[in-house]
Amino acid sequence: MKRFLLGFIFIISGIFFGQQTYISFPDNVDAPLSAKEKQLFAEVYGQDLAYLKDRAPLFKTLRDLVRNRVQVYQLRYEKASHSPKYRDAVDLTTVRINNPLNLNITRDMSYNKSSFNILKYQISIVPKEKKIYKLGDYYIVISPELTKER
Repeated sequence: MKRFLLGFIFIISGIFFGQQTYISFPDNVDAPLSAKEKQLFAEVYGQDLAYLKDRAPLFKTLRDLVRNRVQVYQLRYEKASHSPKYRDAVDLTTVRINNPLNLNITRDMSYNKSSFNILKYQISIVPKEKKIYKLGDYYIVISPELTKER
């Protein structure tokens, strides 16, 4: 029984004190929001933007998403249909809207560079692998965060 208990404690301590991973953000994530970014956040979070800013890790992750991890490509259907990664893209018009704080958010039915806001949608903001969404002929690629071992 003592061996079992000692082994159990050893395993648990290895889990808690083993190598940990942490998210490595690019330097631009700490820069203040631009006017365009303020507009994106205000559209989704409205008056509760201060509440979001108080949650520093989440706010930093969302800034990283908006600034560094969203790429948009325009592909014709013929080209996209021959590539498995684009053929299996999730149609963004079927993804739920992220509107707990702003009930007036509307879904984009087509891509418009000046008004598109990825924060509107309930997508994984920390995917483990690239996630691809489509909106008409446009493909939105969400890259995973960079992690490092500590």
